[in-house]
Amino acid sequence: MTKSKILVVDDKLDNLISFKAIIQSNPIECELLSALSGREGIEMALRHLPDVIILDIQMPELDGFEVCKYLKTNKDLKHIPIILLTAKYDDAQSRIKGLELGADAFLSKPIDDGELIAQIKVMLRIKHAEDKLRNEKVVLEKMVDERTKELRLAKEKAELSNRLKVEFLQNMSHEIRTPMNGIIGFSDLLDTPELEEEDRKYYLKIIQNSSQQLLKVIDDILEISTLETKQLVAIDEAFNLNELLDELYSVFSLKAKETNLPIYLKKGLGHLESCISTDKTKLNKILSNLLENAIKYTPKGFIELGYSLEDKQLVIYVRDTGVGISQENKEIIFDRFTKGRIKVAGKRRGLGLGLSIAKENVYLLGGEISVESDIDKGSIFTIKIPYKHCKSVAAKQDNDSYSQQSCKKQSYTILVAEDEEVNYLYIEALFNKVNGYNYQLIWAKDGQEAVDICMNRDCIDLVLMDIKMPVMDGHNATKKIKSALPDLPIIAQTAYSTKSEMEIALQHGCDGFISKPLVKEQLFELINKIGKTNIMTN
Repeated sequence: MTKSKILVVDDKLDNLISFKAIIQSNPIECELLSALSGREGIEMALRHLPDVIILDIQMPELDGFEVCKYLKTNKDLKHIPIILLTAKYDDAQSRIKGLELGADAFLSKPIDDGELIAQIKVMLRIKHAEDKLRNEKVVLEKMVDERTKELRLAKEKAELSNRLKVEFLQNMSHEIRTPMNGIIGFSDLLDTPELEEEDRKYYLKIIQNSSQQLLKVIDDILEISTLETKQLVAIDEAFNLNELLDELYSVFSLKAKETNLPIYLKKGLGHLESCISTDKTKLNKILSNLLENAIKYTPKGFIELGYSLEDKQLVIYVRDTGVGISQENKEIIFDRFTKGRIKVAGKRRGLGLGLSIAKENVYLLGGEISVESDIDKGSIFTIKIPYKHCKSVAAKQDNDSYSQQSCKKQSYTILVAEDEEVNYLYIEALFNKVNGYNYQLIWAKDGQEAVDICMNRDCIDLVLMDIKMPVMDGHNATKKIKSALPDLPIIAQTAYSTKSEMEIALQHGCDGFISKPLVKEQLFELINKIGKTNIMTN
C-alpha cells in the first residue's frame, strides 16, 4: 500500500522538527515532507502532490493565506485538504478568512499532539474518500462517453439501415412493377383482333422474359430472407466441378451472345481431380450470381470463368472487362441494401442482392469471397472454398422400380391437390397438349379432400400434391396416403423451392419434387419417371 504524504510548511525549523517528532511517534504510515517558506511549499506541493498540507499562516514573503489561495485555485492541488496553523486560539477573523479561501481545518499553537494526529487522520480519510469518488466519477464518465458513442453509432447505423431499406423497398417496387407492366400490357395486346402471328410470338416472348425477370426478383427476396434466419447449413454432395462449369458456360454463353460478349472457360483440374464434395446448389447459385453481374456490367470485352487449386483450396474466379468498381464501393458492395449507394454507368436492373446472397452462401461453404477492380478496367470476383476431393462420380443409374419399363397403359388418372384454381387450370391446360393418352384429372382443393379421394377410389395412378393448402397441408396428406397406399406415386408441386423443402417433402413420403412455376418439359419428364408413363407433348 502506498504511504500517504504529509507536507508541513512553516518558516521555523524548530516547528518542523517538532511536527516530525509528533507524527513519527504515532502509528500513521506516511511520508513527511517539509518546506521553510510559502514559495517552497507551493513547489513541493506541485512536485509531490501530498495528501494533506499543514500550513502556517504567519510567514514572510508569501503568508499562509496567499499560499492557501494559490493551492485551492490550482486544478491539480485544489482537492488536497489544508490545515491552517494560527498562533491565537480565538482568532475568529483568521479562521473566517481561511475558510473563505478553502482551508479545511485549523490548529492553534501551541500544538496539541493528540489533536494534530486526529486532524491528520480525519483529513486523510476525507482525502482518500474523495479520491475514490473522483476516480469512480472518471470511470463512470468514461463509460458514459463510450456508451454515448456506441449509441450514437448505433443510431447512425440504424438510420442508415432504415434509409437503405426504404431505398430497397422503392427499388423492389420498381423491379416488380416493371415486369408486371410487360406481362399485363402484352397480355392485353394478345387479345387484339387480327393480331399478326409474328407480333403474337414477339409479345409472348416479352411476357415469358418478364415472367422470368419477376421470378428472379421473388427468388432473391426469399433467398435473402432465408439467409437472415441463420438456420441454413451446407449439404455436401459429390459432383464433378468441371461438369458444373460446363453447364454454367452453356447457359450464360447464350445470354452473353445477345450482346456479342464472349465467355471463356478455364479449368484447373482434370476430370478425376475435379470430382469434389460440397453443396452443389449453393455453389451453382454463387457462380450464377457472379456471371449474371458480369454480363450486366460488361458492355464490351469478354468474361472469363475459371479456377485453380492452391494450398488445398479451390480458387474459382469470374473475370470481366466491364465498368469496374470504385475503391469506396468495394467496401460495401457485398452488403445488403446498398444498390442505391453504388453509382455505375448506364441503367441497370435488379435489387442489388446478388452479391450479398453470394457472400452468405460462400460463408456457408466454409470459404471467403473478394473482389479486385478498377474503374473502366473490369473486375475479378474470387471465391475460395475447401478442396474436398472424392471418388469419380458415376453416371446416375435409375434403380426406381417405376422407371424400369414404360407402361403400356393408355388411360391414366391423376389427382391434382391444389387450392388455387388458376394453378389447377394451368396444369389442366398442360395436359391438353398430351398425345396418345386417355387421361383424367381429378381436382382436390385441400389436403383432406386429397386423402379422402385416394382412400375411396382405386383408380388414382398418380398424385400431384401442393404443399401449402388449407384444412390439411401436403406433407400430412402425403403421410396419410402413403401409410395406406405406399405404392401410389406422389409428386410434390410447390412454390417452396429450396433444397431443404425438397428434403422435407421426400421425408414425408413424396417420390418426386418440382417447384412452381411449373415448366411443362420438367413436369412431364418427372411424371414419366415416377409414374410409369411415356407422355409425349406437342
